Amino acid sequence: VQADGDLPDLSGVLQADRINHEVKLLLEEKTDPQSVLQELLAQGLRLSKFEIAVPTLDEIFIKVVQEGVE
Repeated sequence: VQADGDLPDLSGVLQADRINHEVKLLLEEKTDPQSVLQELLAQGLRLSKFEIAVPTLDEIFIKVVQEGVE
């Protein structure tokens, strides 16, 4: 997400990491990215970028190691 202004606390977001001028949001598994987008727009933020990203292999590996294999 790239927006004018600070992002508010959003429901369904586990983590928000600022990387340069963008914020990468880690969503709960059940959270629909479209609902996050709607919530941002309802807050009156002007978005210049909203992108849905697939987790990298490193991110998947870290998650599996942290949670353990079922």
